[in-house]
Amino acid sequence: MIDLNQDEVEHMRSFLNKLDKSPGSCSLAYSGTFGKFPSFGLNASNKNYNPYWILDSGAIDHMTPQPKHFSSYTPCPSNKKISTADGSLMIAAGQGEFQISPSITQKNVLHIPKLPVSLISIKKLI
Repeated sequence: MIDLNQDEVEHMRSFLNKLDKSPGSCSLAYSGTFGKFPSFGLNASNKNYNPYWILDSGAIDHMTPQPKHFSSYTPCPSNKKISTADGSLMIAAGQGEFQISPSITQKNVLHIPKLPVSLISIKKLI
């Protein structure tokens, strides 16, 4: 279980309350555990947006393989890399503001082309 203090819980609640409330637009689901960690999925199901984001307590940064919804974008130097859970390294192609859903834009999202999923860093949110 992830231990969050009251301020961190309030930041998460604030983020989740920003989700568009129209039917079928966004949802959050608990999907059990991945190893010893809880697994949550954020689904922004509007066809114009990346459909799946995983809330990740171990991710240091928000990151996505999807380049098309960055509203601002700056290429990263070729030596900027992230370490994945299995210890492998992936190159960050760029970073910027990314529109996760019609009502949510996150700053400083890394573009990692070879990443298999999009991750929202709980640490960055709180």
